[in-house]
Amino acid sequence: ARHEKARESIKFLAGDQWDPQAKADRLREKKPLLIFPKLNQFVDNVYGSMLQQRPAITVRPDDDVARRSKAKLSAGKRISMANARAGLHRQIDAVNQAQIAYLNGYEGALSWGFGSWRYRLANKSYSFDQVIVIDPIWDPFAVVWDASSTDIVNRDAKHCWIFSPPIKRKEFEREYPGAATVSWTPQATSGYMTDWVTKDGIVIAEWYVKRPKTFRLCELSDRRIVRWDDNEEMIRDELQKRGVTVIRAREDKGHVITWYKMAGQDLLEDPIELPGEHIPVVTCYGRRLWVEGKFEVRNLFEHAKDEQRVYNYSRTKATEKIALAPITPFIVGSTQ
Repeated sequence: ARHEKARESIKFLAGDQWDPQAKADRLREKKPLLIFPKLNQFVDNVYGSMLQQRPAITVRPDDDVARRSKAKLSAGKRISMANARAGLHRQIDAVNQAQIAYLNGYEGALSWGFGSWRYRLANKSYSFDQVIVIDPIWDPFAVVWDASSTDIVNRDAKHCWIFSPPIKRKEFEREYPGAATVSWTPQATSGYMTDWVTKDGIVIAEWYVKRPKTFRLCELSDRRIVRWDDNEEMIRDELQKRGVTVIRAREDKGHVITWYKMAGQDLLEDPIELPGEHIPVVTCYGRRLWVEGKFEVRNLFEHAKDEQRVYNYSRTKATEKIALAPITPFIVGSTQ
């Protein structure tokens, strides 16, 4: 239902602003269908305000240890770790032109109710290092979240799908030789993603899965707090060589994120366990309302569509009446 309403809103902004039945009747009678887009200007005004006041990431220290932490620059100057991290965020945003992704998500929330972008790691050219990449997701219907998620940024979601547009079969077979092209209909579908194999090609999906995991939380003698996994003993021996010891430890519950790439019933690449505890996809929503046990999303002009249709109809009727009025001038005698 959410996607159907969003598609209607996209078509509405694109100029399809007549009621389907009234449109069919007037087309059959060969009558005009004029459009006077009043709502678009309000969307443009709010979007323009966003362009003038773009959001930015601010890093604030959370405790005394973080406040005292310093980072040493190449020039020898020392600055707070919070300022250093904020500078890294700004650098990542600038390199990726992240404002394009952010504005695309905001425009989606404003115009049809939701818009998304994603974070991923990519190998740096001529290097073994990896860089953070921020990608806009242009198709608003490509992202399908866990239906049970209620958090405004989907932190409680257990999984998330990102579907690609169908690619041609020959291109798929060339890029993924040996991969099966067997289709199955998933529970989470989105628009054209009702089937994996279509007449237009094959749909490729990325699937993020969030699973609980128990870690070993340790406080070190240098006041760092780290999480250890099954390699705790090896890491402990390595730290002891550096004069760092473990002061205390306890079990800590967290999550791991696993990334899959698939088409139908076949995995196209090996699963990858990602760093972090949250699915690296962000969806920006419009106004959210809790209705009968679930969230409904609306855009800026959701409840003004009928008024726009009435305005189009009344102005069209007035224009039609003026156009059909006689244009022959009145002729009267001099004695009249």
